[in-house]
Order: sequence, then structure tokens, then C-alpha cells
Amino acid sequence: MDIVNQTRAAKLILQLLTPGKTTEPVIPYSPQKPDFPSVASGALLPRATPESRGISSKHISDFLIELASDPTLNMHGITVAKDGAVISEADFGLWRSDIWHTTFSLCKSITSLAVGMLIDDGKLSLDDRVVDLLSAPPLIRLAKGGLTVRHLLTMSGGSMFNEAGSVTDVNWLKGFLESLPRFEAGREFEYNSMNTYVLSCIVREVSGTGLNDFLTERLWKPLGIELHGWEKSPTGIEKGGWGLYLLREDIVKIGMLVASGGVWNGQRLISEEYLAEATRMHMKAPEGFGGYDYGYQIWVGKSTPSFLFNGMFGQNLLCFTESGVILATNAGNSELFQQSSYFRIAEKYFGKGFSAAAPLPEDASALRTLRRTEREMYPDRREKRYGVFSRRRAESDLRRMSGRSWTVTSENRHSFGVLPLALQAFRNGYSDGISGITFGVTGTRVDIGFVGANGVQTLRVGTEKAEYSVLEDAGEKYIIGCFGRFGRNEDGVEVLTVETAFCETASGRVMKFFFHPGGRMTVKVTETPGTSCMISALGQLGDMVPMRRLFAAASDIADPEYIAWKLGSVIDPVLVCEENLNKPTKIATEAN
Repeated sequence: MDIVNQTRAAKLILQLLTPGKTTEPVIPYSPQKPDFPSVASGALLPRATPESRGISSKHISDFLIELASDPTLNMHGITVAKDGAVISEADFGLWRSDIWHTTFSLCKSITSLAVGMLIDDGKLSLDDRVVDLLSAPPLIRLAKGGLTVRHLLTMSGGSMFNEAGSVTDVNWLKGFLESLPRFEAGREFEYNSMNTYVLSCIVREVSGTGLNDFLTERLWKPLGIELHGWEKSPTGIEKGGWGLYLLREDIVKIGMLVASGGVWNGQRLISEEYLAEATRMHMKAPEGFGGYDYGYQIWVGKSTPSFLFNGMFGQNLLCFTESGVILATNAGNSELFQQSSYFRIAEKYFGKGFSAAAPLPEDASALRTLRRTEREMYPDRREKRYGVFSRRRAESDLRRMSGRSWTVTSENRHSFGVLPLALQAFRNGYSDGISGITFGVTGTRVDIGFVGANGVQTLRVGTEKAEYSVLEDAGEKYIIGCFGRFGRNEDGVEVLTVETAFCETASGRVMKFFFHPGGRMTVKVTETPGTSCMISALGQLGDMVPMRRLFAAASDIADPEYIAWKLGSVIDPVLVCEENLNKPTKIATEAN
């Protein structure tokens, strides 16, 4: 089973590295992402000034500005809270705090809370054997008899069946239980999201209901969290270790609950004893993971008293236990764990030596500056990004684009999709490619249509302010924000630059449409998070023997530097197009 799945993963990656062909998933694709409800609701946290919580507004302003000015970070939003109230919140770029955001592995810590609640109920214990809880057959009981709930919580399960199995096998639980061990359970730390998935299976088995339904009564409702959606595995079980969508404010509530020892509005939701154990170090994590060790699916600060719910690309709930400061972030950083400069900056402002013991005098001027800083977190960076253009926005410039269409002639048209490649990979569903691009203009809005085998997908691009719409792709709906600027570059070539945020996800794109003389158009695409993260993920899979053998067999991609270049050309492609000068084309323009 392990060899089969590893070989399948290797072949899938080889497909991704071949842009001239459509990528075919190993297991059947089915829609997984939940639709965002049309109306945001739920109980809001109190608001307060930073000074009332012992922190100067200038201190928060400086923190936000440093985050925004760091060129290695791609922040989507941050909320700062202390003593039961939000004291600062800022959205970056096109992302919005009123739209839920995927949490990635941040939700592993929430799965841990569900396990703790069942332990509090006396229905589960840390030393329960997994084979007993899941009624495993005799051979598996013999092979996995020493695996306990504690091992799953501490990422020391030792199974070879890992994240790659989510795109190569339909029955993840069976794959995990039948997998060969990499080491004896409990012996060492090895991060593996399938440990958390098995915890989700255990919650379902022990409680009699799925993880999300269990938490609805025990966590979501008591905290006033109404917007939540959790993706499921092919067998209908919540993924546990990823796939949860929450509002950032609701993530702060969960941080407040844990920081308070499990009590919310006078009601105990989880025992103080479990939280104390969950937020202390049980396994030492290698230095490459960052400045945190591991508790029960919760990261624990090595040098500063703190605990962390961490999801890749910068989805974080970071609580400094001495000062009580809580930071919740969404981002699209190029990081898998805690390697980004965000943690250094957060530590600088709120870590060792920081004190907020008593209220400070209110400072109206500093507070006004903070609120202005919160509102303007991204525009200055956007101006720098578009600084090479003349910044002409006249409608006459835009109208000249209306009704024009292009045929995509480059080979990579077969693999290019409107969704970024990272999103396609996460859902294990890949684009069928595009054949053409059309433009329509309504006022100051540009509608860009991407023509594929199944019709036209349209991006609504605002040139005065961002346009938000819903993009449907293969049965899933994505809220997207698009902002564009039309002008000329330093060589006099007309360029339409479009920034797109897939607001519920960590993915974003910048597309630059260059209109060359003679009817030729090139489109340069830059995706975030980008190539470096995908290479890191490949590096983890590259330890597999079948992966190395397949790469060695394909001599043209055996060199690691060539693999990196090849992957970059797929993630950030350049499309070549020829204008349809004499062909009438149906333009993908939506009415106001």
C-alpha cells in the first residue's frame, strides 16, 4: 500500500511538471469546499482602545507597519486582542475580515480541543489504543497495537501514510492503519496530518457524530461562532488536520477560551487540566520548524511563554501567556510552518520584555493614527507595484479593449486554469486548460473571460476600486476580489495588471496582460504562495524511494535545479496569444 501510494504521488508530480498536458488526478475529483453563507453573522467581541489594555496605539501602529513593509510577507489580515476585547484589526490588500478564510493546519489544535472534551466526558483517554477505538481487524491490531491517542496528539504515530495519501487513496483511515511504521509509536516527532485525520475518525466513532457537528454544540454555539465549514475526506469524514473555514474574529474567541483555562462567559467548555497538558511541550520539534515545540496538536514556545495554533502559509493564532496578547492572522506567506519573519516581528513587539500590566492614559492622536494605519495597510505597497505605469484610468483607454479576443497559442494552455495551481492541488482537481481570452468593458470595470472546454469563466476587474464576485469552478464557489490598472510600461507597451485575491484561501495572483504591436498578447502570471513552497513540499515527498527512482528515470528532470525551474514555469506561466482580428467573438461581459 505504501509503495503504491508513493508511486502514485510521484506520477502526479511528474504530470504537474509537464505543462503540455492536462493533469489527471489519481483518485476521482469531487467538490469539497463549502459555500460561504451569503450573510455574515455571529456574536462580535467587544472593542477597546489599546491604551485601555495597557498598550500604546503607537506600539500597535509600528507593529502593523513593520508587517506591511516586510517584502517577505504577504499578510491578508491580523486581529490583536487583549483582556476580552479586540484592540486592533486590519485587512491587507483585497482580503476581507468579513469573509471566512481557510485555516489549514491551524484547525489541528481545534481537533485537539474536541479530543479533550471527550476525555473530560470520560469517553476517551490518552492511553486508549487506536485499534480498540476503531475496531481494527486482527492483523492491524497486531501491527498497530501500541499506537495510542497520545501518540496521535503528539505527532509521534510513526506511520508512513502521510499527506500524500490524501490525493492518492480514497480510504485514508484504511491507508493509515495498513501502512508500514517508519518508527515505533512515541519514539520521535514526525509531523503528519494523517495523525489528526485519525483523531477526527475517533471523535466520530466515540461521540457518534462528525467532528463539526460535535463542535457545533460544544464549541461553536457557546462561543457564538455561526460561520464554519469543514471539508471532508472521500469517505465523508472531516479532514481534522485541514479544511476548516472560519472568520478571523472567531479564531480569536478560541484563543481567548484556551488562554482563560477553558471558561467562556462563566461556562466551562473544556477542563483546565487538559488545556494545561495540551499547551506544554511533549515532543521536541526540529529546529527547522521554527521556535516552537509540540504539545497536543498545539505548538508551544521554546523561549517565550506562548502557545500557537499554526497553519501553513501564515494562518496563526498566537497567544503570549504572560501579557495576555492574542494575535490571529491570515496570510499567503511562503512558509510551511513557523519559518517566516512574522514570528520574529511578533516576538519583538509582544514577547520577552513586553509588559501591559495597567491601563495607559488615552491618546486620541495616536489612536487616530492607528485607525488610519489599519485602513491603509496595503495601498502604499500597491502603488509601488504599479509604479512603472502612467496611471491613466480614462474610460477611453479601457473602451479600446472592449470586444477584443485572443487565441492562446502556447503549449501551456493545456494546463493553465483560472484557479491558481496551489488551489487545484489542494482540492485534487485540475484545470482542463484554456483556448482563448476575451475582454469586455462596462464603465470602469473590465470583464476578462477565459474560454475553456466547459465554457467561459469571467473575472470582474475593478479599475477604480476592487470588484468582488463569485467564481464557480467544477462545482465549487470561490469569492474573489479583483483590482486592475491600465497603462504603459517603461517600453511603451500597453499593460493591464490585475491583482486577484481568492478571499477564502491563502492564494492570490497577479496577471499582467501585455498588448504588443501586431496583435500579439503575452500574459505573465505570478502566484502566491509560490514556487518556493511547492519546492519545499516536493522536498518532503522526495524522500520517498519510488519518487527518487521515477525522477532518476526521467533524465530530463533529474536535476533538482531543473525541477525547480520547471515547477516555476508551471506555477508562474507566460501565456502567448494571438488576436482574433477578423473573427466575431462572444465577449464575456456581465451586466451591471
